[in-house]
Amino acid sequence: MPRFGEKIQVSTWCYDMKRTLASRNFCIKTADGETLVRADSLWFVFDREKQRPVRIPDSELAFKTDEPRLDMPDTKRKLICEGSWEDGKRIVVSEQHLDTNLHVNNAQYVLMAQQASTSGTAWRRICVQYCQQARLGDIICPRIYRDGVAETVALSDTDGEPYAIVRLEA
Repeated sequence: MPRFGEKIQVSTWCYDMKRTLASRNFCIKTADGETLVRADSLWFVFDREKQRPVRIPDSELAFKTDEPRLDMPDTKRKLICEGSWEDGKRIVVSEQHLDTNLHVNNAQYVLMAQQASTSGTAWRRICVQYCQQARLGDIICPRIYRDGVAETVALSDTDGEPYAIVRLEA
């Protein structure tokens, strides 16, 4: 991790767009060029009125670059929660969890999953599947699944429907 105030370089680029999906890489490096963080993400355009994903508008194709995808494992579209599990401590969504759209900030789900983990492991890879929006006052019920290699934390509503699923790999 960089120290507070240390100069870093942050870059991002879209390397692929197909129908409703856009693939994007992110990279954080030291001022000397040492890679600290690499990330791959899969995005889609969502029509709020129709409440469904829609085709990427032609105007957005201008953001696709010729820069290649980072050499890293593929991003899975669905994370699986299976096997034995244990319940974590429930979380009531408060203002500190919210972003400017008044729903839980994506990074907050990762922090919640890490806090639900009891292993004390320093995670090398984190995969997240966002499922629905949690808002102020909602209750998030963590359920932790362990498979020997990783922990998968389902952060769900009180009916068991996930807000986000986070896989933490050692």
